[in-house]
Amino acid sequence: MKAGAWRRVLTLARHEARVHLRSPLLWGLVLFAAFATMMINPAAMIPSGDQAIGGVRPFSNSHFALAQVFALSGMIFYTFLVSILAGMSVPHDDETKIGDLLHSTPLSPAEYLAGKFTGVMLALGTAAGIHLLLAIGWYEGATFLGTDLVRGPFHLSAYLMALLLFLGPGLFFCAAMAFATGEITRSPMAVYAVPTVTFLFTHAGLVPRPASALDVVLDPLLNLFDLWGARWLSQTVFTEDRGAAYYNSAPFPFDATFILSRAVAIGLPLVALVLAWRHCTQVVRGLGSSRTGAKTPAALQNAPLKATPAKPLSELHMQSNPP
Repeated sequence: MKAGAWRRVLTLARHEARVHLRSPLLWGLVLFAAFATMMINPAAMIPSGDQAIGGVRPFSNSHFALAQVFALSGMIFYTFLVSILAGMSVPHDDETKIGDLLHSTPLSPAEYLAGKFTGVMLALGTAAGIHLLLAIGWYEGATFLGTDLVRGPFHLSAYLMALLLFLGPGLFFCAAMAFATGEITRSPMAVYAVPTVTFLFTHAGLVPRPASALDVVLDPLLNLFDLWGARWLSQTVFTEDRGAAYYNSAPFPFDATFILSRAVAIGLPLVALVLAWRHCTQVVRGLGSSRTGAKTPAALQNAPLKATPAKPLSELHMQSNPP
C-alpha cells in the first residue's frame, strides 16, 4: 500500500473513531462494563472445596476468576452493543450520502473499508481498555472498601490474558461479522440479526439440557463457536472441584478445543471482511447494487446510449408567474 493510501486510511480511521467516541452507544457499553465489574463476584462461581477444610478461599484476581468475569461480561453486554455499533457504520454513510463520495475521490473500496473498520476497532479497543482499568482498580482496591472479595498477588498478565483470550476474540467476531453484514446488505434488520443469533447460540452452550442423539453434532458446534470461552470454562475447567489453591495459582489448561474456538472467532470474521471488500468493489464498479447486491444484466452494462430526439419547447406548455 502506497504512502498516500496509508494517509487516506488513517485519516478515515481517525474520523470514524472520533465519531464513535462521541456515541452514547459506546459509553453505554462502558457503563455496562463497569456494572459487570462491580456486580460479578468471580470467586463465588469457582469451586472451592478446600475452603471448608483448609480455610483457603479463591482469589478474585486470579487467572480463572478474571477469565470468567470477562467471558460473562462479553457474552451478556458486549454482543449486542458491539454488533450494532460496528454494523451500522457503513449503512449510516448511505443515509447521510457520504458513501457517494467514494465514486469521486481517490479512496478505493479497500481503503474505505479498512479505514472504517479500523476506526470502529479503535473505539471499541478504547472501551475494552477502560474495562481493563476498571477491573484492575476494582479487584485490587475493593478489599479496602469492605467488600467480601479476596485479593491475591497482583499480576498484570492475569488481566491481559483474560482480556485478550476471552473478551478480545468475541469482540472482534461480533464487530467484524456485523460490519461485513452491514456493508453487504445495507439493512439494519440484518445487522440486528447478527447479535441475536450470536447471543442465542453462545448462550445455548451454557444451558443444561437432556442428552439426545443431536449431541454428537451439536456439542462440537457449540465448542467451536464458543466465542467468549464461557462454555470452555464451565465444561472443562470448572467441571470438577480442583480446590481453591489450584484455581489461585495454576496456569490455564489450554487444549485443542479452546485453540480451535479462538481460531474460529478470528478466522471466520476475516473471511466475512474479504467478502465485504469484494462486494464493495463490485458496487463501486457498477456491477451490483449497494442496497440489494443484485447484479446489473450484462446487456444493460454494454448497451450503447441512444439519443432521444429533441422536442420543441412549445410542446411543454410552460408558464411563469411573477414572484
